[in-house]
Amino acid sequence: MIFDNRYRVEEVLGRGGAGVVYRAFDLKLQRQVAVKTLETSLSGPDQGIERLRREAALLSRLAHPNIVGFYDLGTEADPPYLVLEYVAGCTLRTLLEAYPSLLPLELVNQIMSEVLAALMVAHQAGIIHRDLKPENIMLAGLESSALLDPDLELPQPQVKVMDFGLAYFSGDVRITSENLVAGTALYLAPEAALGQAVDGRADLYAVGLIWYELAAGRFPFRSDEPLVVISQHLHATPISPRWHNPNLPPALASLILKLLSKTPAERYQTAEAVLADLQTIQQNGGEERPLTRASLLEAIARGRLVGRETEIALLRHAIETMRQGSGQVIFIEGEPGIGKTRLVEEASLYARLKNVQVFTGHCYDADLTLPYQPFIEIVKAYVQANIKPGTSGPLPVGLAAELVKLAPGLETHLGVAPSSTPLSPAEARLRLFEAVTALFTTACEPLVLILENLHWASPADLALLNHLARMGTRQHRLLLMVTYQSRQSQQGSPQAVAKLLDQLAQAGLATHMRLLPLPADGLKALLETLLEGEVTPEFSQAVFEATEGNPFLSKRC
Repeated sequence: MIFDNRYRVEEVLGRGGAGVVYRAFDLKLQRQVAVKTLETSLSGPDQGIERLRREAALLSRLAHPNIVGFYDLGTEADPPYLVLEYVAGCTLRTLLEAYPSLLPLELVNQIMSEVLAALMVAHQAGIIHRDLKPENIMLAGLESSALLDPDLELPQPQVKVMDFGLAYFSGDVRITSENLVAGTALYLAPEAALGQAVDGRADLYAVGLIWYELAAGRFPFRSDEPLVVISQHLHATPISPRWHNPNLPPALASLILKLLSKTPAERYQTAEAVLADLQTIQQNGGEERPLTRASLLEAIARGRLVGRETEIALLRHAIETMRQGSGQVIFIEGEPGIGKTRLVEEASLYARLKNVQVFTGHCYDADLTLPYQPFIEIVKAYVQANIKPGTSGPLPVGLAAELVKLAPGLETHLGVAPSSTPLSPAEARLRLFEAVTALFTTACEPLVLILENLHWASPADLALLNHLARMGTRQHRLLLMVTYQSRQSQQGSPQAVAKLLDQLAQAGLATHMRLLPLPADGLKALLETLLEGEVTPEFSQAVFEATEGNPFLSKRC
């Protein structure tokens, strides 16, 4: 079989209800490829082609060493197909099933750190995997024959995460015993099981499940019935993986269990934060260290944030000014990997030391998420942390009802039902904006709100941010920090963000901070921090030339 007179099929790699994956040879470029076909009879040819087009669009934005590469799309063939990077190796599921003992912990952590690196890039691009499981993680360079002898040292594989974006094509399918696939149920985040909107933290929940499985040698939940597994995701507290593997470092067990928190707000918020804690655990030999004021101060003093002294000083000053009663919006602009998230994490740490609450919301590709998504995340987390269940807190009942409409599920917490008073669209929007503003200002407590990846914000998100900035920051202890990709970015709508920045800056309500690549001396300091020792000028210069001062790329070198 040959697709479009170019891709000659050599063998079947996998077959399922959705289609077939072949190993093929690209006659034009003379290389091995994987050809993935889609069974269109299940959903109709038009829907099937659109599904492939959308997957191709997602994959084309994810060029990364730990993500399977996208090469080509064929929509005129029957069946339509995707051409992907061919990965010689085995899946993580094969490794789990074939290896006769617990995997070496060093290998486990290496695999998971590369999975997290892939997710970090995807989440920064506004893409959520939503189907992360061992079957979708390839280990390049690790053949099945190497798995059978426990005395044979396993080679270091390279992780390749597959099947990004598939969940986006399934729509809002209700979970029932008839259509639920057992493999999907195993790695389903609680909020996904409840039919709620999900974000990157659902992927991090799956990371916790996979990490538990690798480190403990078994899955944290067990049942042959998918719906029982879902119930366990919702209600059962997993025991520590150290119960199954006493040699597991306590701090690593705590990291895994934090990833498995039932509530997204209680999990790690970003893949980058997980990687940072993993690095600290490895440096400390796996021993847990209590989170105290002294240890928080030490985290600042360790110097893991390098080359951003001016920026962090400005953010600390903004926090202090906000605590005195004058807030603002700080727009933090920069290219992917430049350190925007790391910078606001450092500022968040400082704010918490000053007894300031911090809440974070995330924007994603507007085609893949709900309007007001970052505010829904923040409102839910804030209400759960500050308002006693069954009351509306300091809010009038009418405004509390607007929050329930914004974030369904809060009615039991706020003690009110959504308002049924008919309003025009403009009146309803203003009422919602007033409710959100009142929520964050009525208590008069200092507060930092962070909106990540604002270049993916919808017009509704930007309108609410504009209202909150104008009505909530000038005379209240409210500081907003927003991150977004540079105005030249092709992702999202950075120009719309820049327009809002200009409007708020003219009103004296906003500050712009643009993160530039690290200079050569700053990059050298970063490398010495990462490597815990001096580096030669030649090595530092080589990394600088290869990465152009991008901190994330420098860490990957």
